[in-house]
Amino acid sequence: MTLGLLASGVATAGPPTGGALPPQLTMVVAVAGVGEIPIDAVGAAVNVTVTNPARAGYVTVHPCRDPAPVASNLNYLADQTVPNLVISGLDVDGDLCITTNATTDLIVDVAGYVPAGSPIVPLAQPVRFLDTREGLGAARARIGRGQVVSVPVAGTPGVPADAGTVIFNTTVVTPSSSGFVSVFPCGQPLPATSSVNFTANTIVPNLTIAAVGAGGSVCLYTTSETDLVADVAAYVPAGAAGLTMLPAPQRILDTRIGLGGPAAPVAGDVRSVQVGGASGVPAGASAALVNLTATEGAAPGFAAAFPCGVGVPLVSNLNFGRNQNVANAAVVKLAPDGTMCLTANQAVHAVVDVAGYVTGTAALVPVTPRRLLDTREGVEPACALGARLLRPAESPTPAIELYDLATGASRGRPSGMPAFGFIQSVLPTTDCRVEVSGILGNAGVWVSLDANGALLEQRTQPQLSSWTMRSQFGGLALVTRAVFDAAVVDTRTSATRFVLQEFNAGGGQAGGPGGYLPLGVTSDESLFAFGVILAGSERGVFYVDGDGRLLGVLPIGLGRWPIAMSPDGSMLLLFDSLRSPRSYVVTTLDGEEIASVGEDRFNAELSPMAFMTSGAIVGCSPDGTRAMRWDIHTPPKPLAPTRLPCGVVGV
Repeated sequence: MTLGLLASGVATAGPPTGGALPPQLTMVVAVAGVGEIPIDAVGAAVNVTVTNPARAGYVTVHPCRDPAPVASNLNYLADQTVPNLVISGLDVDGDLCITTNATTDLIVDVAGYVPAGSPIVPLAQPVRFLDTREGLGAARARIGRGQVVSVPVAGTPGVPADAGTVIFNTTVVTPSSSGFVSVFPCGQPLPATSSVNFTANTIVPNLTIAAVGAGGSVCLYTTSETDLVADVAAYVPAGAAGLTMLPAPQRILDTRIGLGGPAAPVAGDVRSVQVGGASGVPAGASAALVNLTATEGAAPGFAAAFPCGVGVPLVSNLNFGRNQNVANAAVVKLAPDGTMCLTANQAVHAVVDVAGYVTGTAALVPVTPRRLLDTREGVEPACALGARLLRPAESPTPAIELYDLATGASRGRPSGMPAFGFIQSVLPTTDCRVEVSGILGNAGVWVSLDANGALLEQRTQPQLSSWTMRSQFGGLALVTRAVFDAAVVDTRTSATRFVLQEFNAGGGQAGGPGGYLPLGVTSDESLFAFGVILAGSERGVFYVDGDGRLLGVLPIGLGRWPIAMSPDGSMLLLFDSLRSPRSYVVTTLDGEEIASVGEDRFNAELSPMAFMTSGAIVGCSPDGTRAMRWDIHTPPKPLAPTRLPCGVVGV
């Protein structure tokens, strides 16, 4: 089920899926180079939705090279579906990271990007400038009903004194009753619009983009007694072109009273709203900065905003319950005639307040909304963890170290086990263990580690044998037991699923040259791929089902080495040593070429290589100095060694 414009609608409450991001861990989301977003983008406007969280918690979004900040981007309770717009900087690899402190599914939709040279300055980490619980930025006291609090922001840490606009997250904490918060430049009249809508005893965030008012301050008004927290994520210097905030937000649509359109709920139809050329927004604006509010919903559902004329994209901006008031900020690309379109899968009244607009492409470039991540649908790795072998120069004795793929920071070293001679493979599992296989002397060794590097389990195979981990989904190990003998072992139960004996080109299981190179297993464990040596030193790939029965053989020719099969069972990765230049080649399972890239593009022979998802490959150079992630549908993206420390890459 996709959170978007499908009949099933809002995500139902229940346990997270197998792809859910575990607690206290980070997921890397590639942004630059995807779809309309150029490879040199420095920031992105993304809508992040949490669904099916196992317990109350929060999410932070940040550039991957920076540690997760203390500030949060959205908060949630168990079984809630909560979205929030985030404007975040990207790291030098064009990625952003999402860290959560509770197990949950995540959906990420991109709405725009910050181009290189933009006057918008995303902060490396959000900076908290208001917390009434702690007396930061205001008195240590709850804001009373009908009260306005003025908070200095220009000249605070991270924000220069000449900032003209600030982009910050406003969070309402445990209000005494239902109501709303309005954010506006100090010195301006209180607007007749809302920035955050809430119910009693909840924690509700929303992104706010506001002009800096009198005294370098922004003002917040609340209709209910509450605590307020605000974290600034970016700023724009005064006078910068391309991003303009209105003196006060203007309401351009209210379907309850017929403002801007018919006085009728949005209910499965597409509603056009004129933005450009109205309410202070010029006709040539490329995007609008709006606050979307859903109210009086007939049933749980979701709504989406997008440029008219492009068709309905499979994304969402906000999720709502029956008779619930829910608001979320949005950056919406406008159609050439200045319109934006709204739709919802359940009857609901919609309110749209425009706070500012974008002109040109220098500051913020809007895009047609596109889904970047849905952990319920894809095969993204559950844990952004890897393992590397530390040599004596780095450690008194060779040792395995668990590390964070996003930052390279150490997560711990297991004790109570002998050191590997070398590591063959590393796989995070969906329950956030890390399984490592390698060689110790002449024996194959397999270990299971927890997320902090503690040793959970260790197994050793007899002499001249090895373990090769290839399934993060079912805990399966493909084990070479002898030169021409292999088995598939369930590491959860120690049971042997099936045994592969000597294989030859004629399709039999006896006689002729053989040997096994495990390539992968599909996420449903129905298809296994192995590389073999066929007659005349030619190599091939053969496929077996979940019981070890031979399904087919694909000869791949001389000079080609099979490397990996994608977890969705759609693609093979091969290395072609006879091409000029030598190349990595992606094919279908029956050998039809999909893509290729010459290795001279990276100035390295990248090994080991493996699929990270159905559409991305990661690898390290043999000398451990270079790393690379190749997104098949986007330009290849070399990575700095501090981004993915080499030696072994966790995939």
